[in-house]
Amino acid sequence: VDWQRLSGKPEDGEVPDMLQALPKSSYFVSGDFNGWGFQEMTEVPQEDARSAAFTLDLQLLRPGGEFQILRNRDWDQAIYPLVELAGCEDPASVGGPDDESLGRVWCLDGRPGDR
Repeated sequence: VDWQRLSGKPEDGEVPDMLQALPKSSYFVSGDFNGWGFQEMTEVPQEDARSAAFTLDLQLLRPGGEFQILRNRDWDQAIYPLVELAGCEDPASVGGPDDESLGRVWCLDGRPGDR
């Protein structure tokens, strides 16, 4: 493995070029409504190339549900609420991606047939 230490502050315009060189990540929802399997999220185009947004449409088969988001189908890269059994009221309180998600899930408040 070869590596080179980078020092100093990147100049304007350098960081986005560096980020473009990173492999793209995929994001998946895993929850009790899909047997804790993986449903891939769809990337939503953004005007700013430095930001990303993803979405997933699903239909509930039973009331409510619990879920986490995983990067690259990797449980060691879970994205989760910092509060156990959180709703979506405070999206800023998010942890990860890491492997510290045990017991921390988002809860869906819905009825069978809801999308």
